[in-house]
Amino acid sequence: MRLSRSEVRTVRPDDAPAIAAALNDRCVWRNVRDRVPHPYSLADAEQFLQFACSRDPPYHFAIVVDGQAAGMVGLEPQGDVYRRSAELGFWLYRRHWRRGIASEAVAAVIDHGFAAHPGLHRIFAHCFAWNEGSQALLRKLGFVQDGRLRQAAFKDGELVDELAFSLLRPEWEARTAASPGSGSSDSQAGGLVSGRADGQAER
Repeated sequence: MRLSRSEVRTVRPDDAPAIAAALNDRCVWRNVRDRVPHPYSLADAEQFLQFACSRDPPYHFAIVVDGQAAGMVGLEPQGDVYRRSAELGFWLYRRHWRRGIASEAVAAVIDHGFAAHPGLHRIFAHCFAWNEGSQALLRKLGFVQDGRLRQAAFKDGELVDELAFSLLRPEWEARTAASPGSGSSDSQAGGLVSGRADGQAER
């Protein structure tokens, strides 16, 4: 998907050096799950990409800026009684924050998810309470805050509340009809969610 600020495509093994550089930034790491180690090495990125590239259909999408992977969006289908839901996650290299890149890319993946999967009814995301940028991004894209999980996570040496957001298909359809291509401005980086390998879909 070619967008005005970036390209969104499935991840590739040769994304490893760029992803390792981006995720080695402590400001990005602070808003991802601890499946993502810190420091984050090239070997960590290669291991994750080996897993991500094996998924069919793909769940992980690179945000490509100036020809390099600068972030990621993940949309992971759930199972059992949650099989009509998918978990959203995203992060972006800090040098690209506040340029409208993350929200545009996340909006594109959401549009793709609902359009390509007619049975998908709900997309949800969690983020840490201190991650105000992600909260603003999700609200801008029409997500509703479902609740606040008090001290649900232990991150970077402290207990932190986690905020839960969701977007339902009828809400997405109404938003799309009212303002096609509405996901165009940015916050900082991403929402805390994972692609189950080593948590690569977060800030």
